[in-house]
Amino acid sequence: MDKIRVLMADKSPKVLEDLGEFLAGKEDLNVVARVEDGLAVLDVLRANEVDVIILDLVMQKLDGFDVLEAMQRMQLTKRPRVIALTALGRDDFIQRAISLGADYYMLKPFDYAMLAQRIRTFAGTQAEVHSE
Repeated sequence: MDKIRVLMADKSPKVLEDLGEFLAGKEDLNVVARVEDGLAVLDVLRANEVDVIILDLVMQKLDGFDVLEAMQRMQLTKRPRVIALTALGRDDFIQRAISLGADYYMLKPFDYAMLAQRIRTFAGTQAEVHSE
């Protein structure tokens, strides 16, 4: 079985380190990159095929909302699933993230094992890119 390719994007180096170490210990998961800003997310997506993005909504350079908007314009052969991971629990932020293409929304602090399970769930339901 191919490993699930995960891109981690979070403004916190500590979250990237701790979560990255946790996910690296899972045989079925491969962390493709750990990045701290939205521009780096787009760079990784241009250079690598990714199955799931763990996306913080508050980051430098481009925030998670901007990344989701940019992904809609990108010519990806298949769109990665996006798990928004953030401390922003306001209903309007959740609605906006979902409307822009986030597949799931998790609030910080979060359970690592539950996040790993969500990654597996969403990786099995890859989205086809539709242009309108």
